[in-house]
Amino acid sequence: MPHLNTLQLFRGVGRYGVLLALLALIVFGWLRYENFLGSFNVLSVLRYNSMFALVALGMCFVIITGGIDLSVGSVAALGSVVAALLSPYGIIPGLIGGLAAGLAVGLINAFVIIRLNILPFIATLATMLAASGCALLLAGNQSVSVSYESGFTELGQGDFLGFPIPA
Repeated sequence: MPHLNTLQLFRGVGRYGVLLALLALIVFGWLRYENFLGSFNVLSVLRYNSMFALVALGMCFVIITGGIDLSVGSVAALGSVVAALLSPYGIIPGLIGGLAAGLAVGLINAFVIIRLNILPFIATLATMLAASGCALLLAGNQSVSVSYESGFTELGQGDFLGFPIPA
């Protein structure tokens, strides 16, 4: 009987290992650093890492369905450049432009993979290069900043009821 409980323990650790490691890191940081779990620190992590969580959530669905998408980062960069370039015209054109750029690349990926029967690894590798090249061309190989006058920065840096809007 003790062998069965040990086996169940190892299965539980295998299943929740990443969560346990994250919990161990949080406890270590809390014990080691003053104000590690302070509201400023926690809200800063939420504010500046929410975009990675959104991209990871999308990738999670791709991986669950057995696919692969290498172009995610480049498409996010392209959408960001398009949104920043359109931000002087207002929040709505910036958001729609960024979303349209991502949607266009996604539709191209879908067409190439489904209709042309190209392997997802190859198709998304090509669109990764194309999206990063388009982002560089649109940006003129320079940093692109958003317009502060349009209120566009409130989406990324603002708060709603004390909670970061991006999160």
